[in-house]
Amino acid sequence: MVGKNNCSLRSPWISISRAWRKVEVLATFNIGNGRRIGFWGDPWFEKVALKLQFLKLFRIALSPKGSIEDHWDSITQSWALLFRRMGKVEVLAERLKW
Repeated sequence: MVGKNNCSLRSPWISISRAWRKVEVLATFNIGNGRRIGFWGDPWFEKVALKLQFLKLFRIALSPKGSIEDHWDSITQSWALLFRRMGKVEVLAERLKW
């Protein structure tokens, strides 16, 4: 099944992953093991809390108080973000493009 802009509705994380790779090239930060830094609540990226930058995603996050460590999959070396519902895939992917 294909949605708007030829995005697969079954694999929204592919678009999100591609957008994140663009950010990784420009970003440098040291967060240690990430246990004491709140993923959504602390200003660890661009000096602004992610919950302020992505309020709609924060509101549907399954672990709004989780740490960076809680949201990182060390096996796949990628973010493991879980939400109560997906919403429109294209909107989500577009919001994560910087």
